[in-house]
Amino acid sequence: MNYIVIFGVFLLLSLGVYTLFGPNGATPTDIGISDGQLWPLRDTPNGIASVTSNPNKRVPPLPLLGSVDQSFDVITAAAQSFGKVTVVTRNANYLHLMFTTPLMGFHDDVEWLVNDQGSIDVRSQSRTGKGDMGLNRARFEHIQAFYTAALKTATPPAVTGAPQ
Repeated sequence: MNYIVIFGVFLLLSLGVYTLFGPNGATPTDIGISDGQLWPLRDTPNGIASVTSNPNKRVPPLPLLGSVDQSFDVITAAAQSFGKVTVVTRNANYLHLMFTTPLMGFHDDVEWLVNDQGSIDVRSQSRTGKGDMGLNRARFEHIQAFYTAALKTATPPAVTGAPQ
């Protein structure tokens, strides 16, 4: 019986060290902007994007909510309401969030980029493994619902130069 307990503790410690220092802890090389758009998804089922040729992984882009800053503020608030998230990068047209799963501490990268059409593209990909049990899509749908509710309650921006 003691051997089983010792083996279990060893297995948990090994998994913890792997989670902290293995590929899950390193930022992937396919993060950020490439040729003016988000990188394509990897050939694993654990990701979704608004720009992909795979219809099973496609989600719609989000419309801008007033300004880019307002849009990114709402996306960040929605992300924080979903779970443990860290803002990795935020600049004028790009937002990179990193989610950490509660039980195992796995990292998922979610990126947002304002495109030339004035909407916000998204790419959400798990760092390791092949499956995600639908978490990337569920997370996007949560953020999308939160964002859509904010969009409906937002005051339309003032039109400058309009007749009085």
